[in-house]
Formats: sequence, C-alpha cells, structure tokens
Amino acid sequence: MRYFIRASVSGHLRAEAIRNLSESTLRAGRLQDGLMVVAEYVGRFPNASEGHRLLGMFQYELGNKDRASIEFEKAIALMTEEEALIWQNPSRVVSRDVESDYKRIGASQLADFWSRQDPRWTTPDNERLTEHMSRMTKVDLLWGRPEEGYRGWETEPGQVIVRYGSPKSYIQFQDEGSRYHVLHYGDRYWYFHDIAKTGKPIFYSPPADQLNGPRPPIGFNDFVLQAREVFRDDPLRTEVDMSNRLPLQVLSSVLRNGDSRVVIAPVCFLRGGFTSQDRILIFDREEGASVPPPAFSTPVKVSDECPNTIITHETDFREREISLEVTNEVFWAAARIDLPHFADEGQLLVSDIVLASDILDANPASKAVPQGAFRRNDLYIFPKVWSSYAQGEHLHLYVEAYGLQDVMTGESLAVQAVVAEGGLNEVGTSLLGRLFGRRENAAVSVQFMDEVVSDSQGRSLILETQDLAPGTYTLAIRMTESSTGRQAVSRREIVIESAR
Repeated sequence: MRYFIRASVSGHLRAEAIRNLSESTLRAGRLQDGLMVVAEYVGRFPNASEGHRLLGMFQYELGNKDRASIEFEKAIALMTEEEALIWQNPSRVVSRDVESDYKRIGASQLADFWSRQDPRWTTPDNERLTEHMSRMTKVDLLWGRPEEGYRGWETEPGQVIVRYGSPKSYIQFQDEGSRYHVLHYGDRYWYFHDIAKTGKPIFYSPPADQLNGPRPPIGFNDFVLQAREVFRDDPLRTEVDMSNRLPLQVLSSVLRNGDSRVVIAPVCFLRGGFTSQDRILIFDREEGASVPPPAFSTPVKVSDECPNTIITHETDFREREISLEVTNEVFWAAARIDLPHFADEGQLLVSDIVLASDILDANPASKAVPQGAFRRNDLYIFPKVWSSYAQGEHLHLYVEAYGLQDVMTGESLAVQAVVAEGGLNEVGTSLLGRLFGRRENAAVSVQFMDEVVSDSQGRSLILETQDLAPGTYTLAIRMTESSTGRQAVSRREIVIESAR
C-alpha cells in the first residue's frame, strides 16, 4: 500500500491522485487507510494546504477533534486570502436574511465571524470552524468534480451537508433514466434527482399528486421550492458536543464612565455544576481581532439566590464582544455580550436600562457593597438576572443620561417612562412616539422633571405592575432637554408573570 501511495503522489498529477485516493477510502469507510495515505502526502509536501485539509477531515471523522483542529489551522495558514474566503465563507451557513452581509468581506471580518461561532474561548480550538472545514472537505470529495469545473459545496446536496452535517441516513436508488438521493436528518429530509445519471443531483420536484411524505404548506406547490428555501432559513446547525454545557444566565447592561464604558453583568449559576474552586474568565475581543487571553477572572460564588456574582468590566468605545466563561473537568458554561461601536458626537444619550429587584441609598461612610448589588452614584443597585417580574412586583430600574448641556443655567430634563404591550420587535419607534405623546394609551406611564446638575446623571424609578396582564412588554425611557428639545430613548423587553 505504501509503495502504491508513494508512486501515486510522486508525479505531476499528485494533487489529483491524493484527492482520488482520499475519496475512494472515504467512500469505502476505510478511514485509517485514508489517514495513512494523506499523512504520507503531508510528510512529503508539508506546504500543501490540501494535504492538511484532507488530514484534518480524516482525523475529524475518526473522532480526533483536537488533531483535526491543528491540521485545519495549518491548512488555513497556507491558503491565500481568496482561498480562505472560499473555504470559510459565512454565506454557506447563515440564513437568507443576512446572507448579503457576507458577499464581500475581508480577512478581519472572516476571522470575526468564526470567532463569534466558537462556543468556547477557553479552549485552544475553534470547534465550530473545525466542524465546518471538515464538512466542506468531505462534501468536496463526495460531490465535487473539479475536473468538470464544480466543487462539492456548489452542488445542492453539498450545500445541505455543509449546513446540516452528515445525514442520519442516506438512501440512493435509481430507475432506467435517473438516480435519486435522500438525505434524512430525523426531523426533515432532502430529496435529490440526478437526471440521466450525470452525477449532478438537484432538488427533486415531482408533480404534486406524486409527492410522498410531508406536504408543503399552502402556497408551495413545488417541493423543490420549499426544499431550497427551507434549508437556507435554518442556519448554523452544529454537531459540536454541547452535552456538558450548563446554563449561564446573564442580563447585562452598559453604562458610561467618562471616556470608557462599563459592562454590568449579573450572573446566575445553577447548583450542582460549579463550586467556589472554579473561576469565571472574562474575555474582551475587539471586532476583527483574534480571541485574546482573559482580561481577568473572578471566583464562582455559589448560593441559593441569583445573581450569585456581579461582574463589572470597563472597556473602550470600539465594537467589542465580551465572553464570560467557566469550565472545570466536567462542565462548562459561556455567555456572550455584544458591544456596538460608540461614536461620541456630542449628542444626548441614554444608557441601557438596568432592571433591578431593589435600589437603595448607599451608606456614604462605608465602602462595602451588599451581596448581590453594585454601587453607582451613591446608590446600591440590586440588578436582576432575568428580565421578568411577578404581577404586582415593583419594577425598579436605573438609567443614565449623557451629553447634557447648559448645566450652569438651570437646565431641566423631562423624564418619561412607558410600558407598552408587545416585545421589542412589535413596538416600533412610531408607536413609542405616540405613546409618549398620549401617555394614557400606554399600559404604564410616568413623567416628571429633573434638574440638570452635571453633563451626565443617573435616575432610579419605580413602576407599578399590578395592572399589567401576564405577557411580554417593552419598557421605554425618553429624556428631553427643555431648552434644546434634544431627545434620547432607551428600550428594554420585560416579561410579566402571573403572581404566585
């Protein structure tokens, strides 16, 4: 076998030979033979990206995920920027509504996308990218025909496998004129028709009266239309093992500290997975950059009350992604916080609305902060880790305004708070404007005047919820400068639950 391998990869057709050998061993299920074939090739041609890709795919299929990740990293490092975009293009896995965002992207945007898909920054590997590279390599071997001008991910079965992974079952049958393929994923299947057995299967489109299996919804008379659209609207399907992942509940808010901003992140752990010996790692990654080392860590605090821990992290105004992660020998948990780019152009701004279970005056003589609270502007704020309130429970909130003008001339600030029925996607800007103007139409509404004493100031509020029926609502705060008429609005979705 080794002599055959060496003879095959020694000539000018070695790239084609290693591809054909890899395809044949993959189709035959002889993965160890395929691994040996490609390892020999990589040993002779260590700077060939294709060799590392194929070796990574065989390692992945054999369950050696860590080794696969190393090989794919080597393969990507040896690619040109154009090749890297072909193999890692996000448009192959995102839904149609954002697909156009990735038609033209550079290396930094590409790295940013896959860093965001990486489920665990505490590991050296990007498990989701490793999985994607393995799928791309596999479908190229099984469905691609480079000698005929097309690659596996360009075929319709290949597009499904890149997005969904290997099917739970695969069926192939034929009649005199055509060959048929079925990829079954348990909850759904995809049916392909290879007309005249050319090796180019497309989504099957039978007459409606011959369609077996689930019927398309009204308005879709053609199975091929339904199949092509539905699979692209179900993005980011992954088979990465998440069985040891535990919930990590975080309800973050962002406030401003002069030339920086601070993230307030109350965290809740469920008992049984982590102990006080474990630590929460806080990562702070700038858009387009690779994952950095942790900015800092803090011990896990386990208690029967939530939040167990309140994390405060100061960062700059650039677009960033914050990751909170904790891991031990058995379990892991992670939560991500997106921070958009902030451009201070002198406008009036309102911070995130901090939802709280209580807000108390701070003791000016003490630096100590009560368990479950953080201190801000002479207040102890007890942030909630869930955005839900029981019907009748006081809705405590805290909000800040920035960029206020005419501090020394007795400027006043109109503060309005409304609660509107429906979530953020249902309550638009125009509806909020009408509710602020005609407060009697809001489910809850308050309004008062504040005296401006600095260019930034905070305000705590208490809203009543006894008249709110259980459901989802939008809480909105609007602040208006009396002299300039400048306005700023902040919104947050809340849930009212039935009183127990």
